[in-house]
Amino acid sequence: MIKKSTFVSLLITSLIFSFSGLSKPININESSSVHKENPFFFNSPLENYVSFRPGYDIDKEDTSFLRGVENCPSDIIQNTISGFCSTIVTWFPPTSSTLGAGMTPIEGPPPGSIFPIGTTTIKYEERWLVGGATTIPPTICEFTVTILETEDPTITCIGDQTKSADNGQCYYTVSGAEFDPITNDNCGIASVTNNINSGSTLNGEQIPNGTTINWTVVDTSGNTATCSFTVTVEDNEDPTASNPAPINVQCAGDVPTPDVTVVTDETDNCSGTITVAHVS
Repeated sequence: MIKKSTFVSLLITSLIFSFSGLSKPININESSSVHKENPFFFNSPLENYVSFRPGYDIDKEDTSFLRGVENCPSDIIQNTISGFCSTIVTWFPPTSSTLGAGMTPIEGPPPGSIFPIGTTTIKYEERWLVGGATTIPPTICEFTVTILETEDPTITCIGDQTKSADNGQCYYTVSGAEFDPITNDNCGIASVTNNINSGSTLNGEQIPNGTTINWTVVDTSGNTATCSFTVTVEDNEDPTASNPAPINVQCAGDVPTPDVTVVTDETDNCSGTITVAHVS
């Protein structure tokens, strides 16, 4: 049968315990119970205790409510410092409500450290102040530190461009990285793409007149930025046509009226209406 007991708060200002010929004074402001295996500690009742109350059943008493972690931090979420891929995070370390014990860090960096993006687990364990042994059952304070990178990358496009069409063509062929943007990010670039070929460069692309080029940069955290410019392609190449075959006449009065319909091979590098006219 589990015996339920009521702890009577006793203020014992000085108590002398003797163990192996040694004496140690201990001041207590606790419920009237002490650890039976280590008389040099006063604890909130945890395992097997000696009680001054007659009839107290040591092994059956649930005393877990008399101990615990105080000030265990909640999960922490912060953004990176502008221009950096990390930030400094600090917190007040947890404390133990168990007399003679404290909280010892066992996982993760200490408060005031630099944290990278992502989630880091921080863990403290309750241990005895003398000897450093873990309390039984162990009491843990665990929380996470999550660093978010919400800063957009930067992207810079060249200005609007005017180019001459390739010889014999009505488009301009991009050479090298002349149309590629300049990008930067505090943590890293995941992709740079354009609306022409969905690639990261326009080298070798044939750009017709009036094309608007859009660039998009995405960083490793999914933040994006865009820029754009327009390309004007000018047709600076003359059209071509063959001269009609010569006509021999005897007199000036026999010269026929010019007939432009005899010219049938007129062409131009760009589509459109070609007009053939008599010059002389």
